[in-house]
Amino acid sequence: MHDSSFGFSAPASLTHANTFRLNSRCWGLATPTTESALWQALNSVPARHRGVVILGGGSNVLLPEYLDALVIQPKIGGIRCIAEQGTDRLIEVGAGVVWDELVRVSLAQGWFGLENLSLIPGSVGACPVQNIGAYGVEVAERIVRIRAVNRQANSSHQAWREFRPEECSFGYRESRFKPADNPWVISSVTFRLSTIPRLVLDYGDVREAAGPVPTPQSVSQAIRRIRSSKLPDPANIPNVGSFFKNPIVSAEFAANVKAQHPGLPTYPQRNGTVKLAAGWLIEQCGWKGKAIGPVAMYARQALVMVNTGQAGLVDVIQLTQAIQLSVKQRFGVMLEREPVMVSGPMV
Repeated sequence: MHDSSFGFSAPASLTHANTFRLNSRCWGLATPTTESALWQALNSVPARHRGVVILGGGSNVLLPEYLDALVIQPKIGGIRCIAEQGTDRLIEVGAGVVWDELVRVSLAQGWFGLENLSLIPGSVGACPVQNIGAYGVEVAERIVRIRAVNRQANSSHQAWREFRPEECSFGYRESRFKPADNPWVISSVTFRLSTIPRLVLDYGDVREAAGPVPTPQSVSQAIRRIRSSKLPDPANIPNVGSFFKNPIVSAEFAANVKAQHPGLPTYPQRNGTVKLAAGWLIEQCGWKGKAIGPVAMYARQALVMVNTGQAGLVDVIQLTQAIQLSVKQRFGVMLEREPVMVSGPMV
């Protein structure tokens, strides 16, 4: 069954719509390219009868073998400067734009502020959901407005709303848009960037890798090199990037663990807590490069789980739980999974 009005087809495979390439399929898939098509998809007969699952770039999700639902993957495009405020530029971007395409375009246009987020997979619409972050920058710091539609609204007039950052409940890999019962579907995100570089260099090896006279471009290139050396390309080795969140603990707890394990990397936070390096904890427990069935922790980065064969969700769960138990027993820390496990439709 096909409907070109909002890119609808049924049934549909989702195996290549998620970067872990888990074997998955759904009752139907819609890929709307405009806000009106998105609204139409949300209010179609399949959506009302089957329920809806929203899928972004598929780079931070774990999908089941079958979803008896209408999966909507917004493909709304567009990158445009909508306002100039001194040296600041407000850039409105469609939810379907590939995140790294935005990073490249912004650098080419002289709009700076996203360079530390280079090479992160996924779509722009998904970036606020988990508040993506890397190398000392979180996307919440650059967002000024999010436009979204309420899938539970009765009319288009009531459905659309714009959120300011303070309304988004941003946290470490969290936002108001992440819970499974969140009714909002993001259609565009507006960022505040600048024509004046304000470089963030004090995280990892960025300062050294960016060269003696760092620029936004050299920072982006350095981070691309660093990420490529540590993280597998999902196109070649299926993965969802960092699989576990870096645990945030009290300063007292961190000091006690570090006293027993002096090599533990720790990152003090502004609120007095301390972030621990999950990858280090996993590696110390012997999981780097180790496999259970068709899934394994990447040989060059213990924080990344990879699909080495025809993995399904049950394989991922088995390895996840084994690692969590191992780290908990040795360090007293319960690791939290970063990718979202999609369990079923929202009616």
